[in-house]
Amino acid sequence: MKSYTIAITIFLFFINTHVQAQDADSDKLRWVINGLKDLNSNSSMSYSGAFVTDGTKSIEWHQTADEMTLQVISVSGSWSDVSELGSKVFSISVDDVSGTITFKKDSTGTFVLLNLSNGLKHRYTVSKIELLD
Repeated sequence: MKSYTIAITIFLFFINTHVQAQDADSDKLRWVINGLKDLNSNSSMSYSGAFVTDGTKSIEWHQTADEMTLQVISVSGSWSDVSELGSKVFSISVDDVSGTITFKKDSTGTFVLLNLSNGLKHRYTVSKIELLD
């Protein structure tokens, strides 16, 4: 019985040290996108791309033929486990355009909301979140 208890303790220790939550506050994450809804026209379309966040430091926007870095001005919210409901809002700028980008999970799914001063308002559907090195 004692060896059984030791084996279970070792197994649980191994699981706890090798499985950790993906933390939007500090981890480098790839938010893989498979859909887009234009919130101005209320039209939805297929879309392939990704956003890469490095904690609160930077955001890269990867599209089929283009890649850009969004300058992070400020961040509000804390989200230490992206598998749980939560959100994080970044105030951003790119070129002469400012706005916000929100990463969020609610009861209907995981989304990225982009709202720019030039009028662009999109909701991207996240198909998966990958932890990067």
